[in-house]
Amino acid sequence: MKSAVILFGLALLKVGFARLVKMLLDRSRRVRTLTEVSTTNDGLPVSSTGMTLRSANAVLTMGIILVVLTFLPGVFLLIHCIITGQSIWFGIALVLFSLLGWGSIAEYFRVRHELRDDTISYRGLFRSYARVDWTDIQSAYWNPSMKWLVLDASDGRRMRFAVFLKGIDALSFHVLRHPHISMTPATHQVLRTAASGQLPNFM
Repeated sequence: MKSAVILFGLALLKVGFARLVKMLLDRSRRVRTLTEVSTTNDGLPVSSTGMTLRSANAVLTMGIILVVLTFLPGVFLLIHCIITGQSIWFGIALVLFSLLGWGSIAEYFRVRHELRDDTISYRGLFRSYARVDWTDIQSAYWNPSMKWLVLDASDGRRMRFAVFLKGIDALSFHVLRHPHISMTPATHQVLRTAASGQLPNFM
């Protein structure tokens, strides 16, 4: 019974968090993007060069809210349960769930990508590449479940770009500028839509 209550509570928290993510991202997308207004002959926007891609402010907000709602209550609950001799599993579940929040906060401060006409400087949460030439990138894939764009270089280096990055539209434009990069029709459609300013949905 207790396990069912814990799972139900975590499910509700996950649904609420997902709705909060969508609301914050939708709100941030109303702000003018980093893509310029002018367009090329094929209808794609002319993007900035030498720009920095970083996580939207909504990512930091979501991370702080999730930590406040799960980590602190989980720690207090663990202390209370240990003192009173009650089951600690719900407290442990809350603390573990708060890792999503800590990850969001770390990603906001850690992740930075420099986008240029000829190269990408990639700094992800766990891996970094000082320089990746566009000519070395051989494939692009949009992961619909994880909501990120995956770029693979010919030497095996892999870069992932989340949907909530500021400048994902300019990145999409740059990928489409290089016809040697292979991609599925579905990925091409997502990139073309993103490059025009209509970013993929988080949900």
